Amino acid sequence: MNLTIVGYGHTRCGPEWGFATQGENFHRVYFVLGGDCRCTIHGETYFLQPETLYIPMDMQQWLRSVMDAPVRKALPVLSFPSIQLTGITVRDLIASSGAQVEGMAAIARRCDAAASVSMMDLSVEAECFGSTILFSDDEVPTVTGAVVSSMEDVARLPAPQVGDGRTGIYVEAIARAKKRITDRPVFAGVIGPYSLAGRLMDVSQIMLNSIVEPVSVLRNGTPETVRAETLRIMERCCGHKNFLISSGCDIPPAAPWENLDAFFAAVAEFYRR
Repeated sequence: MNLTIVGYGHTRCGPEWGFATQGENFHRVYFVLGGDCRCTIHGETYFLQPETLYIPMDMQQWLRSVMDAPVRKALPVLSFPSIQLTGITVRDLIASSGAQVEGMAAIARRCDAAASVSMMDLSVEAECFGSTILFSDDEVPTVTGAVVSSMEDVARLPAPQVGDGRTGIYVEAIARAKKRITDRPVFAGVIGPYSLAGRLMDVSQIMLNSIVEPVSVLRNGTPETVRAETLRIMERCCGHKNFLISSGCDIPPAAPWENLDAFFAAVAEFYRR
């Protein structure tokens, strides 16, 4: 994958722009010494920061490299606890694409995760279908009440478009985050059809078996219990090539960062053994 320089200020684009090889996988890497430099990838313009290394990502190659790596980084569903790092409320976060980008960037700076994930707000799509949403300052939005109870109700549901309701905020946040966070993939999330149907019918969410349980362990536990549970699971599961340690679901906004730091520290500890 190539980068095309479309404009620059005082950046010297010469020997400092180079490439490296690793085995049979070719990676072209770029290092900006200074100035205002921009590049385009597949038609999108990115602003490059001075003294930063950039490696364009081929996602199929990234996936293979993750599975083959002797040390596999954690990939928790970690987004809403960013409010503690940026000093805002959940209401602020869900109403602004800029606030979401700042939150994702703050987490990326603090956590050595395999990828950056978008805000996991499972009310966004349901709201577009007419569900009533309960908002608060310190909890993720929740759906209240049913909008369908029969097949006739289903037939009368509107067909939302991308950009309706708050979807435009979340889509814009991902587009902006892609340009801001360049050292790892940026993942966008969307609710699955089964979960969406449950919210439209006011059916309590069915909880799947967790990895590191986000409420009882990551929110209500201690750094010691988080460490112990993370190491226990990794000892049982890391022998499988396709396993990445994660949270069982999205991590609550109020989960203490002491616990989240302990989670990442335990992952690093496991691979130092």
